[in-house]
Amino acid sequence: QAPSPQDAIGIPDSNGYTVAFGTKYNFRGFDLGVAGSFTFKSNRSSLYQSPTIGQLRIFSASLGYRW
Repeated sequence: QAPSPQDAIGIPDSNGYTVAFGTKYNFRGFDLGVAGSFTFKSNRSSLYQSPTIGQLRIFSASLGYRW
């Protein structure tokens, strides 16, 4: 088991499961995109995690224009 950092926000280095999704939409020459990634890990004692399961969540958005 890897310990969770108590002095910084983070998630321990250990086995986990990752699920990701994303989509892109073209509207009047603009490309709009959103994406999300969820990593589920077994919980460790940490100030930043729930009592049941540790999670790392990353969301991103993008905007582009074509001419």
